[in-house]
Amino acid sequence: MKVPFTTSWIVYYTILPHEPMTSSNLLHARLQSYPTTRSTKRPYTPENEPYTITSQLALQMGVEAELVRLLEAKLNEATGAIERSRDRPQRIAINHFPPELLAHVFHLVLTSRPCGKRDHSHTETSTELVYPVALSQVCSRWRHIAFNTPTLWSHIDMSTSATLNQLRFNRLAQLHLDHSGEMPLDLHVFDLEGHPPSSFGCHDPLYRFITQLSSRVFSFNLDANRAYDCDIHGRILSTLLKGSVAGKLVRIAISHDDICHSVIRGNDDLNEGPDDIKVDLSTEQLDALLSSVSVLNLKRVQPQWNSRAYHGLVELRLKGMYSSVYIKEVELVSILRTSPGLRVLELGVEIDDPLPTDAQVTEIPLEDLEVLDLSKTRCYWHSTLLRWLAPGPKALQFILRRGKYENIEVKRSLGPFLSRSRVTNVCETGLELMHILELLELCPNLRELAVSWADAHKPDPLQIEQIGVTVLPHLECLYLTGAPIHIEDIVTLLKAPAFLVMEVAFYDCTLLKVGVSVTRDQEEAQLKELHLNNPDVTL
Repeated sequence: MKVPFTTSWIVYYTILPHEPMTSSNLLHARLQSYPTTRSTKRPYTPENEPYTITSQLALQMGVEAELVRLLEAKLNEATGAIERSRDRPQRIAINHFPPELLAHVFHLVLTSRPCGKRDHSHTETSTELVYPVALSQVCSRWRHIAFNTPTLWSHIDMSTSATLNQLRFNRLAQLHLDHSGEMPLDLHVFDLEGHPPSSFGCHDPLYRFITQLSSRVFSFNLDANRAYDCDIHGRILSTLLKGSVAGKLVRIAISHDDICHSVIRGNDDLNEGPDDIKVDLSTEQLDALLSSVSVLNLKRVQPQWNSRAYHGLVELRLKGMYSSVYIKEVELVSILRTSPGLRVLELGVEIDDPLPTDAQVTEIPLEDLEVLDLSKTRCYWHSTLLRWLAPGPKALQFILRRGKYENIEVKRSLGPFLSRSRVTNVCETGLELMHILELLELCPNLRELAVSWADAHKPDPLQIEQIGVTVLPHLECLYLTGAPIHIEDIVTLLKAPAFLVMEVAFYDCTLLKVGVSVTRDQEEAQLKELHLNNPDVTL
């Protein structure tokens, strides 16, 4: 029976450092007590009275003598083992790992380069080996393990360019298909800069390939760029969906960077816009297929708002849904109510026909919510959206952004939501320091705060007197990145009443002191001074 990869493999291949020490201590204690115990049997001398040695005692002493000889042999064996251990390398060669563990290592390597798109550029002319093919070229053992691990080959990349596919991806995709066995497939179709999309029809290799494997696809990612063409990319999506199996297709990601927006519709839907995608399925068939999807990651393309595609989701990302695309507040509320198990919610939408501010609101319990991203939604809509959400007890990551010319009232728009949420991680962009302090006050469970941009154009830095007396959380880490940051603001924040932080991390920042940029050779001195004034903070 094959043992799955668990910590038992680690235990098998690791000598726990405390075990030899514990055994040595016990042995030492026993050896110390042994001579003491035996010395109570005094030898015969004229001053001492002779012993009476019975036959039973003589037999016992013989056994003891034999035991000492055996112990001597065992100690010699242990000495040899210790000497051999000293000569062994401290690290175990990777080829000594069992196949299951080595296959797991291969999976960890693949997570750093999950798809072929990253390995190709329009400026390159050579064909490079990509994972997992590269892993199979190291040695015969790696090749055997790689080719006999179907999960390594379940991700398949194809370009929308027929030329690029012929040059690089057709053979690679077929290799993945051959070695993936019966595994469900993760299909990624993408545009690549410098390789325009080719026409798509029943005579094209890409069409035949998608038709061949569509019934096995559990995850589909259509990754278009500014070259988005509704006729080409829409047909690719239609072909994939037409051959997909309800219940097997569980993840859909569609994105493009063109200015248009597309709605996915059935072929019997008469309300077709110029940029909409008509799938070669009826509306009922399309809804039945999409109802089993649990992850939707959409940018500028989406099913109709009343589609069953939004039912039962664990992850919903709606991005780029602004300018010409609106969703009614009642439609958004309906979507959220039909997916009570959401773990990730990202919204970049504009609200159409909002309900009155004093309308009766029945909060939507989202017990499993772990990530809420409103960074693509204007601050104006924060209070409208957040009044409906009631996260559960899980730790929540909250992401928000304030545009350069946007106003935000942290306590009014975010306060009620934050008070009923266990927010432990905040990533914010564009807040002023006073906003950050208000945010800290509203999040007593906060452990990490990432500030990716700060307002460096204020005439006067914030003064401690402006903060007031309040209760702030104790942060494990404050991350500062992305733009000019006033050193005076950092000093003020670190001196804020009841505020403690263990670590402050600066990344890709321009520091300002008294409104003047700190040069590179002065940065270290400024940080050293900051640390001297705050010795308990790691910088």
